Amino acid sequence: MTGTAAIELTGFTDALISGQVTVVSTLIMTVLLLIGLFFFIRASGKDRIEIRRYVSDRPVEEMGQTLQGYLLERAYQLTETDETGLATFVGQAQPSGFLTGLLTLLAGVGLFCMALVLQVLKPELGPLPYVLLVGSPLGGWYYRKKSTREESLKVRVSETDREGQTRLDIQGHRDELNLLPDLLQLEEIEV
Repeated sequence: MTGTAAIELTGFTDALISGQVTVVSTLIMTVLLLIGLFFFIRASGKDRIEIRRYVSDRPVEEMGQTLQGYLLERAYQLTETDETGLATFVGQAQPSGFLTGLLTLLAGVGLFCMALVLQVLKPELGPLPYVLLVGSPLGGWYYRKKSTREESLKVRVSETDREGQTRLDIQGHRDELNLLPDLLQLEEIEV
């Protein structure tokens, strides 16, 4: 072998090795992406129950009627009250169509990336790795299955030390509690 041929062969070997390192590192990053995507989809259906306390300048009776009207409007039903003034409202939580579509899209992108990496690693597989894309609707399906559930709100309306001020203690889903202050003119205080 001449010196030029040896240099060309060495350059080719280096390129081949560095190409494999790139593919392997891309495979590792794609696997990590899929692991993160799996946990993101899993967390999307998790119940997020919180307890919050609000105050209002409305009298107790008016606040109780306003809150009950609002919850009935949102398809909650009053299921029980007890002697301490705790009222339980139950309703059916509906999944978000946007989030269902987003999770399906993200699962599709993640599986497409994995299929691309597998095809680069094993070109002899042909288009077979793209069969993974069939699993992308499972992300949206899982979210819809977990998010369609019965939800309850526990509410206690009581007077505060200040004249004409009402306190609301509410336990419920975080998204529902985030809507209340603006719609009912409530001020949140620390529990």
